[in-house]
Amino acid sequence: MDVESDFLSYLEAEQRCSPHTVEAYGRDVSRFIEWITPVGQQFDPHSVTMSDIRAWIASLADQGMAATTLRRKTQSLRAFFRWGMKQGLFSANPAADVSLAKKRKHLPDFVRTDEIESLLNDSHPHTPAEYRAHLAVTILYSLGLRQAELLSLTDFDVDLSALELRVNGKRNKQRVIPIPRQLAQEIAEWQKMRDLRYPDLPFPRPIMAGPHGAISKETLYQIVKDQLKTTGVAKKSPHTLRHTFATVMVNSGADLDAVREMLGHASLSTTQIYTHLSFKDLLQNYRKSHPRSSRSDNSDQDPIVDDKTNF
Repeated sequence: MDVESDFLSYLEAEQRCSPHTVEAYGRDVSRFIEWITPVGQQFDPHSVTMSDIRAWIASLADQGMAATTLRRKTQSLRAFFRWGMKQGLFSANPAADVSLAKKRKHLPDFVRTDEIESLLNDSHPHTPAEYRAHLAVTILYSLGLRQAELLSLTDFDVDLSALELRVNGKRNKQRVIPIPRQLAQEIAEWQKMRDLRYPDLPFPRPIMAGPHGAISKETLYQIVKDQLKTTGVAKKSPHTLRHTFATVMVNSGADLDAVREMLGHASLSTTQIYTHLSFKDLLQNYRKSHPRSSRSDNSDQDPIVDDKTNF
């Protein structure tokens, strides 16, 4: 019995995890099994202890691995051993009580509105590759899609007459989001270019198409990085454009629950990070613009209210 393959099949078929999650969890489990199993011997899940998992996570932390990645690796092993117990393969879950690495709290990067609008308005693509790059950035910024969601889009998911887009999100949860009319026209124009350039594409044809099907996530990342090179944002990635979409929506007064629906967040608390972005932007503008803000905003001064005071 190949426990790794069976575990991945369970994630895909029963848990309905995204291909990205299945790939990541499978890689994590494989790396742990390689690390814990002596050369020339078979993996013995019954011999794994909580100390073993802690030691593996600690070794990765010593190599400088990010806390978010360490957390996922712990969660991967929790899921793996939990599945094994349900199947009667393992007697315990040694990862169950391993503490998750603490994430550093930080606000997501986003492109300034004037920069992204200028970039898209001043873009005049001539070749199909340039047009595809322009369309990728436009869709990510206009609709807030995840990288995997954009890459999985096909002609069947786009209803240009109704101005609607059907998106397959995490755990295969579907949502329908509106398409601006101009974006719908750009998608239709690209479909004509794509069909002339790649006439042998299989159906349903992907929106972000290359010669053999949908482009890879590495290609998409490079496209976005190249397109955002003139902007001041530090991280030039597809996910940065998703953050940009959400930040623009919240700063413009959109209902938070509506933003949650468009982003496909399961919980409103995930979306609420963008209210902090909005306040940060407001505070920066206040400090730059109001003559009295600089007088009162001096971090070296004593606090006005002692933190022991109760109201």
